[in-house]
Amino acid sequence: MAAQFGATQLSGTDLPPNWNVAPTQQVFVVRQSDSERVLDAMRWGFVPAWAKSLDSGPAPINARVETAEVKPMFKEAVQERRCLIPADGFYEWQKRDRGPKQPYFIRRSDGDLIAMAGIWGTWGDIRTCAILTTEPNTVVAPIHNRMPVVISEDEWADWLDPNTDLSEVMRPRSCDLVAIPVSTRVNNPKANGESLIEESAAAQ
Repeated sequence: MAAQFGATQLSGTDLPPNWNVAPTQQVFVVRQSDSERVLDAMRWGFVPAWAKSLDSGPAPINARVETAEVKPMFKEAVQERRCLIPADGFYEWQKRDRGPKQPYFIRRSDGDLIAMAGIWGTWGDIRTCAILTTEPNTVVAPIHNRMPVVISEDEWADWLDPNTDLSEVMRPRSCDLVAIPVSTRVNNPKANGESLIEESAAAQ
């Protein structure tokens, strides 16, 4: 992953595979440090430096790209601490007439990593992060009304540069994605394993 993103992996950064990442768990993040990209591990769920404690208030896992630039919680991070959050894909849930929502695993059609736009901050010596979301593209729209901002490889450097206008990433992304219906087992945060991202016949 570090090689793919042209990043230096920080010593001690090693996370096991996780097919059902839950808030407060660690995720890989690519961030800019001076002129160097580094691959880091951060707590998923943004906690601003001015929070009284790590768990004293909301720690949002997502931030709306349309308003992140002006919200006090996110404003400084958008201006100064942008990052890429790599993943094999992400889940979205579709409402159904009856029963629980139908989960979908959404990934690139070529199976390569997705790079989601993120922001990060520090609380004490702990780094936390959140994913920026935008309006859905044509693949995600039938499933959910939001999706992560996906940054293509030719935009990585621009996104990590705080001087890039945020409006450049506000549009729905046209990346080549596929949506795979998966088992509702993913609704249980304790469930894990590669079988969670396999297409579910029961979901048809």
